[in-house]
Amino acid sequence: MAFVTSGFPITIDSSQLNTTTTEGITVTFPTPLFLGEDRYELALIKVMLWYSWYNISAQFNNQLLAYSPNGGVTWKQITIIPGQYSIDQLSDRIQALIDANGDTGSNVSLVPDYATLSIQIVLLNNYQLDLTQSNLYQ
Repeated sequence: MAFVTSGFPITIDSSQLNTTTTEGITVTFPTPLFLGEDRYELALIKVMLWYSWYNISAQFNNQLLAYSPNGGVTWKQITIIPGQYSIDQLSDRIQALIDANGDTGSNVSLVPDYATLSIQIVLLNNYQLDLTQSNLYQ
């Protein structure tokens, strides 16, 4: 029987688990942890997680974006390829799609605002965005 005292770290590592379930982790210790009769609390110090679901997809109806390179005179629609994007990657993808349309993608940038957990859209040289084409604004 293992005894746990204050400050003793317990490491739970699921990196070697071979499972088909997508949620919940059960770790079985080779010997039980005896914590005594007192009430204990558990604090998470560190966690390393990854996600594997697409944040841009037809399922979320957030692939379409319209932009105007000339202050709203003409509008062009682009379709973002489904995938898992960080803010910087999404900004790069949108810029590449605008470039592929013959316009200047660097006139549209997505900038993370970590203080508010939001995104600022920076538009230069009379470019405009129409976010009503899909749920991308969400």
